[in-house]
Amino acid sequence: MDMNRVDCIEPQRLPAGADKGTVRRAVKAHWAACPSEERLARSARIMEVLASLPEFQTARTVLGYWSMAREVDTQAAIRQWAVHKRILLPVMEGEHLLLKPYTGEDDLVCHPWGVWEPASGEAVSIREVDLVITPGAAFDLEGGRLGYGKGFYDRLLGSPEAGRCRRVGVCFDFQWYDHVPREAHDVAVDRVIVGAPQTVWVHNP
Repeated sequence: MDMNRVDCIEPQRLPAGADKGTVRRAVKAHWAACPSEERLARSARIMEVLASLPEFQTARTVLGYWSMAREVDTQAAIRQWAVHKRILLPVMEGEHLLLKPYTGEDDLVCHPWGVWEPASGEAVSIREVDLVITPGAAFDLEGGRLGYGKGFYDRLLGSPEAGRCRRVGVCFDFQWYDHVPREAHDVAVDRVIVGAPQTVWVHNP
């Protein structure tokens, strides 16, 4: 199967009057019904397509995330990519994210919110990042991203220092909408990689 050859994965229509909380609850219910084996298989296909993108192949420094249960799984890919790229992971500090190098799982500690973060290493400026693998609750046709409600990525990617880095959103088809509720401070992504049960769609807004 050529995962890049697919006409389109049709987005869901946002119900009339739906707000951010409505979408997050709907997505959460889909995650709960998605078997772990399917989640891992879909995630592996998404990560394979991501690694084939020119912007990934030329990137020297990539900001990833160490996935939780209800996110596109990045863990296997990060282990592999860290051999030949500088991989950063976010660390929550107050209302902001610090970006620290991934040096292996032995250096990861669990934040009280359940996010695994590097325990050591010097923080790296977003200016040095070439590509950001961006998680989210939902994405849309215009690159709109609905986050988890804390605004960490919007503050990071909305800063002037983040202007040069490419932003790639990753999601499953049940997180893919024609549009998502957005506010002025919500930062869009440059591409969205959408994983369905048998195909992967790379959408360029």
